[in-house]
Amino acid sequence: DDPETCVAKVTPDRIYSVVCHPSPDKIIACAGDKQGHLGIWNVDQYGVLTGDQASANNASDGVHLFKPHRGPISSMAWDSSGTSLLSAS
Repeated sequence: DDPETCVAKVTPDRIYSVVCHPSPDKIIACAGDKQGHLGIWNVDQYGVLTGDQASANNASDGVHLFKPHRGPISSMAWDSSGTSLLSAS
């Protein structure tokens, strides 16, 4: 794969904090932006085909976006078991 094309827009605005999931089996990156958006990117799902048709239009970027805060997400951390993501604004 071309490194210039293997990118994903994880949050709509400037990233203020980043944390990776502690799993040894998957690469999951989380980013918090200045507007309170939280993007969770399953890097292993980038480019995986979804849906009934195997076409480029159905490829997933692996990103899930939430807006849990009204202001910048200044820090994030996974709990020791990796089941809960804590974030602060």
